[in-house]
Amino acid sequence: MDVILLYFALQIILKALHKQHIIEVEANKGFHFDNPIDNPNDDLYKRDNIAQTIADRIKNTINSKTSFAIGISSEWGEGKTSLLNLLEFHLNESKRIIVHFNPWLNNDENTVIASFFDELSNSLSPYNKELSSDLLKYSNLLQSIESDSIKSIKNLITELFEKNKTLRDKFDQINKSIKLSGFQIIIIIDDLDRLYEKEVLEVLRLIRNSASFSNTVFLVAYDRNYLVSAIQKVIDYHADAYLEKIFQVEICLPAFENFIIRDRLKEQIRPILLEIDIQKLDKILEDNTIFNNGGFNFESIENLRDLNRLVNSFIISYPSLKGECELNDLMCLEILKMKYLSIYNLLVKQHNRFLCLHSPNVYEDSTLKLVKEKIIKDNKEIESETTRVEEYITAHCEDLGIKKSQISDIMKCISDIFPQPSQYIYPTVDPLSIRNPISMDRYFHNGLLQSNLSSIEFADFRKKGIHEFCNQIDIWVQKGLQNELLNKISKINLFLNKKDYELILLGIFYLGETTNPNSETDACIGFDSKDLASKLRENNIERFYDNKDELKELLIGLFDNAKPPYIAISTLIDSIIKDTNNIHGWSFFLSREFFLEKKIQYFKQYAETIDKIDLNFYWLFNYCSYTEWHSIDQNRYNKNETILDESYEIVKNNAQRLFSNSLKNLITNEGFPYQKRNYSIANLVLKVWGDWTKFEEVLQTLTEDNVSELEEFRLFYAKFKAAGYAPIEFQFTPRFLKEALLLRD
Repeated sequence: MDVILLYFALQIILKALHKQHIIEVEANKGFHFDNPIDNPNDDLYKRDNIAQTIADRIKNTINSKTSFAIGISSEWGEGKTSLLNLLEFHLNESKRIIVHFNPWLNNDENTVIASFFDELSNSLSPYNKELSSDLLKYSNLLQSIESDSIKSIKNLITELFEKNKTLRDKFDQINKSIKLSGFQIIIIIDDLDRLYEKEVLEVLRLIRNSASFSNTVFLVAYDRNYLVSAIQKVIDYHADAYLEKIFQVEICLPAFENFIIRDRLKEQIRPILLEIDIQKLDKILEDNTIFNNGGFNFESIENLRDLNRLVNSFIISYPSLKGECELNDLMCLEILKMKYLSIYNLLVKQHNRFLCLHSPNVYEDSTLKLVKEKIIKDNKEIESETTRVEEYITAHCEDLGIKKSQISDIMKCISDIFPQPSQYIYPTVDPLSIRNPISMDRYFHNGLLQSNLSSIEFADFRKKGIHEFCNQIDIWVQKGLQNELLNKISKINLFLNKKDYELILLGIFYLGETTNPNSETDACIGFDSKDLASKLRENNIERFYDNKDELKELLIGLFDNAKPPYIAISTLIDSIIKDTNNIHGWSFFLSREFFLEKKIQYFKQYAETIDKIDLNFYWLFNYCSYTEWHSIDQNRYNKNETILDESYEIVKNNAQRLFSNSLKNLITNEGFPYQKRNYSIANLVLKVWGDWTKFEEVLQTLTEDNVSELEEFRLFYAKFKAAGYAPIEFQFTPRFLKEALLLRD
């Protein structure tokens, strides 16, 4: 008794010491399972009605001579197992024994018979021990005959005959026992389309012959196309007819309404989306019309299994790109990945091979490269056009593991991601779209690259003050993100408020005058004059300003506070004046005269601060001009290039102050590199000094003390004058050429 008491005490102590470890999980943050349903309450496909109908028929199907086989046919992932479970739910009652047989768990076709009868025997054992034992004996006898039939001729025919007779007797005995038991046996066989060809035939032979017992119903689920293909590889004669001999009825799963997929997709991915993407999701799933040129098509998700695979992939991809991608593009890409992984990998590795820019502007969208070829049709040679990616897929189907019949659907998936522009529809490219070359790589790398500017970070700095925003612009530019920054700013069409509107305008001017780190000449990043004009649309002005003069003062301040060397801002002004569309946009506030005055102002301010002539000096001088068009008649115009007179005075004053450097930069080259050189003095001299005589008078007042290489210049001028002021050959010294900017190759 002490020992017994000690034993139980130890058990209690051990249980107390043993703490059960429970893994805490949040189911909504995990993956989505592809589990079949087993309860009518979970029946999204609305197939419980047909399950009830089939179950009622089965309950009233009693055959004392043979079994009844029902085939449930549909393609992969369409819900065959779920229907089997619903049938079991309605059949699971007394006087009915349900047996599950999974033939795909066997190693090969040689073990199918043994596994089947083992399962059947175990299931019947609680109800009839003798019947269970007879089934095992029947199985062993069946296998021995099967084994003998493939042995050599050494086996005696009489021995086989005796065994077959015994087998028939045993089959009849089992049939009689089943009849007397009063049970109906339901044998459920799922996933028959997972088997190899010989295994498929072995199971079908069991159903048709070896296990065709009385009061027995087989419920078998399979993909009919696969079964027919498997049978044809073994029996090359009427594979369809062969199946008709096995199954007395074949039931095709009814189609389901596609809104089921749409609603389930919403339900599963909404919890992880940003608020802005939730709004986009509703539009993406509702805006599913034939007029769409590209875009996500939920109808390409064929069943809930596809849906779960898509969602499980999406919930991995989206968090890394949240707020940095266009939801529609990512969902389309996930469809391609889910359905045709080899094609997705092809685009990932070789997208530069198959995509091209629609225009030279790097901010435009990417489209598929086209290939033109000659084909013969109706005995005539015609030109056909296809995409390079379709041409490649067609030529490499086998390597990519796809069928030619799938190419059309593949191209539909690709075109949803990269739609071709049409005569009627040209999709607007979002800055975060995969079609924007700057944003494309983030989709294939599943996250931002070092060369990517975070949209979330950009949006955060839009909410801060102008000083913080401009300081951050410097940081972004130092990281080489100026192209992405220009792209993001150019795509802004909506503004949070007046402060945000003015911050973007100020940021544009600050960025435009910032030195481009990729420039070898310290050039500025510059401006997009069309984008600026679009941001000055009247609807923006009316929204934020009661008085246009307030915005006018802001713009005047931006031009007044421009930074030297004024090249970028002068280029902007030049674009504004030359482009009639832009001047229309700017003319709400600033006149042509204002911009012309600014040209002169920038040139003068720069000229007065330099101690040496440089290329910026000449650029600013060239900007002191404008083009005017004068009407000749109703259809013709005359172009007139006008240079502002004040610019000549600035050149003259600067020449008098910096004669040593100015003289050398009055000489121009009339030839090309590596050719015979002819030199002349620029006609600018006549514009500045009036004529050659006045220029000579200035030249005579100069001395070697304040002008280096003066004698070399005078010698050239004498020869140039003797030639009637026409280009001449002359050998300048290297020292002279070093500071002669207009003579450099």
